[in-house]
Amino acid sequence: MRRIFWTIGVALLAIIGVGLVFLLEAHWEIRSVAPALPDRQAIDAALEGADGPVQIRYVNTASQGAAGRRVIHPAYVLEWADGRIFLVEVGMDREGAAAFGRTMERLLGSAPIEIYGSVAEQMGGDIERVAAIAVSHLHVDHTGGIAEICTAASQRIAVFQTEMQASRGNYVTVPGQAHLDEAACADKTVLPTASIYPLADYPGLIAISAGGHTPGSTVYVAKVGGTYWVMAGDIAWTAYDIQNDIPKPAAYSALVVPEYGARMEELRHWLKALDDDPNTHVVVSHGEQALIDHGMTPYNRGPN
Repeated sequence: MRRIFWTIGVALLAIIGVGLVFLLEAHWEIRSVAPALPDRQAIDAALEGADGPVQIRYVNTASQGAAGRRVIHPAYVLEWADGRIFLVEVGMDREGAAAFGRTMERLLGSAPIEIYGSVAEQMGGDIERVAAIAVSHLHVDHTGGIAEICTAASQRIAVFQTEMQASRGNYVTVPGQAHLDEAACADKTVLPTASIYPLADYPGLIAISAGGHTPGSTVYVAKVGGTYWVMAGDIAWTAYDIQNDIPKPAAYSALVVPEYGARMEELRHWLKALDDDPNTHVVVSHGEQALIDHGMTPYNRGPN
């Protein structure tokens, strides 16, 4: 009997040890990523004169109560005058949302998740106008909807990643990268290394490598009319946290998602400086209030 308990104990210690190795490696990796952040003048120059998207809307695939707030899982729908659509984030499908919700209930004591349907399900026939996709980072709640998009679409779809996102990751980004790699409709394009990544075929839209949350975290900025929309991913949980320099709980950043605290603080300050401009709206992936406050409307598809 002692031998059995000893064997079980050794096995548990081995499992814990392997987990710690992955966790420490992820923390080391994220601390090695801190690319220079462009100032407002550089962003203005990159977007100057661009015949950009004519509107931005969102599709919310699920929501869940957590820590006194409502967490949403949207995709941002950018549309150009010629009808082409670029999705920043793709949310989750129903099965993925259910699994993700159960995980959040166990880890964070969240309420049961409310599921509204995948991007493909909600956009219907308009999915045929989706020409390109990008994600802020490679967590499954941002990538899980791509398979249903590919199933519904008859066209090839460009999938853009910055060089940092395509080449740097950790154990929490592997499943999300697999979603992109396995997408049947995807024509993957890795953007050349730069401080600001312009998307040549999509004027009025740029990508900026950020780090902090994951090694490949990317901020997207779209100029829609005279308004700049800064899609900041999971750099913070709410826009209020950016305005008031509120970090995520230390236990979350240490144990749940390995984050680089000093870089996250730097990014909050950078985003606040952008958000302080009255013509700029910073939105974070899981914060609904900023979408409401800034008047971004839900996507309503046209006749199929």
